Amino acid sequence: MPAVNMVVCEPSYSRRPFNFEKPTKDSKTELKRHNSMEEVAETMESMDKLNDTSFSTWIRSESNVAYICSIKGELILSYIDKDPESALYALQWMTQDWSLESVAELVLKLFYSTKMNSKLFSNRLYGIVSNWPREKVYDLLPILLIGETPEVCAAFFSEWLKLTNWTSDTMADCIIPLVVGYQWNTEDLSNFLLNFTLATCVDEIVQKSLMLVIHDEMQNIEMDMVKSSSRKHVCDTFEMLLQIIVEERNEIRSIEL
Repeated sequence: MPAVNMVVCEPSYSRRPFNFEKPTKDSKTELKRHNSMEEVAETMESMDKLNDTSFSTWIRSESNVAYICSIKGELILSYIDKDPESALYALQWMTQDWSLESVAELVLKLFYSTKMNSKLFSNRLYGIVSNWPREKVYDLLPILLIGETPEVCAAFFSEWLKLTNWTSDTMADCIIPLVVGYQWNTEDLSNFLLNFTLATCVDEIVQKSLMLVIHDEMQNIEMDMVKSSSRKHVCDTFEMLLQIIVEERNEIRSIEL
C-alpha cells in the first residue's frame, strides 16, 4: 500500500476532561452494541451530554482525520476487533458527510498495516461504504488503489466481488475508468485479467479456457496498437474479457448454490 503522510493537529472537543481510553482486559466497561448509524448517533449524543463534551462534533469533522487515525487509530481498531459490526456502523456515522478524499485518507491510514489485496481489508472497507450509492463507491476505489500493481488490484476486486455480488456490467463500470485513469499498458491489462481469473474462477477447466481467450485477445490488442488503434478499442476489448470472467464466475457460483 502506498505510504501516506500524516499531519497531526491537537483536538479541541472537550469542555472538560474526557476519558476515552482503550479498554483493558480487566476493565468492567462493556462496549454497547449498535445495529445502525442511528443507534451510534444516539449513544454519542448521550455520551456528550453525560460528560459535557462536544466529542461527536469533533470526531465527525473531516479536518481532524489525521489526528483521529494517529491518536485514536489503535482504539478504533481494538473496537473493530472486538465488535466489527458496531464499530463499522460508527465509522459509517462518522464519515457520512465527508469528502471522498477524506474517507480515502481515513481508510488508508487506519488500515495501513492491512494488505489491500486481503479479505480483511475488503471486509472493513465494505463495512464503511455498504450503504453508499454505487456511483460514489466507483469514485472512491480508484483513489484507494492508485499506485497499486495490476496484481494487487485484481486480488482486491476478486474479494470485493464476493462481498457485493456485482454483475459483469457493474464491475466493468467500476474498473474501466480505473484502467483509463491509470494508463495501463497491454501487459498491465493482461496481468490484471489473468490474476483476476485465477482468483475469481476456481474451476481449473474454466480457468484454462479463459486464460487462452485472454492471451489471444491481448495479442490482438498489441497488434492493433501497432496499427494506431484507438484507446477506446483497447478498453472495449478489456471490458468484454472482464464481463466474460465475471459471468463465468457467477454461473459457477449459482450452480454451487
